[in-house]
Amino acid sequence: MEIKEIMKAMRKEAKMTQREFSEYFGIPLRTVEDWERGVRQMPDYVLRIFAYKLRVEGFIQQNKEWEDFKKESKKARYKKAETDKDLHEDSGSV
Repeated sequence: MEIKEIMKAMRKEAKMTQREFSEYFGIPLRTVEDWERGVRQMPDYVLRIFAYKLRVEGFIQQNKEWEDFKKESKKARYKKAETDKDLHEDSGSV
């Protein structure tokens, strides 16, 4: 499941329209529309913050598929950091 699909599923589970979702989080409606269409990529940490707030305030329940995404996202960030570190070390050597 992609970020845009997870966000849309969370919004629908919370029974919010795109406008209500954008107003609730204080972000432009156009941004929510673009994220859901995949025109713009939402940072994964923002998705985690949205999920946390919606869960804590009782709008949504915990979802196994979303939790799997968070784990995969964390692994991908770690892998990227390791790659960046290797590239940095390689560029410094003569």
